[in-house]
Amino acid sequence: MLEICCPKLVVLATCNSLFLAANLVSKMNVIAASGHVEMEKMVAWEDCFYNLLVQGYSISQAYEVTQAAIDIPMALLIKRDLILTL
Repeated sequence: MLEICCPKLVVLATCNSLFLAANLVSKMNVIAASGHVEMEKMVAWEDCFYNLLVQGYSISQAYEVTQAAIDIPMALLIKRDLILTL
């Protein structure tokens, strides 16, 4: 499915998803949990991250700001930084 869609970014909001992320990073930007994440914190993290993307932040900028605000074990595996547009 990912090969058909060709997404620019995939966020793996599941615990310990780095192995899968490592297999995807050659084709797309990936953010993945590197450990156990509580659901409430993940939802807050996603809300913050996606709101920053909508405001025009690049993927890496939105990731850095979100990590500073909501410290959960997430890793950014980036193929190419970019600003997503709708």
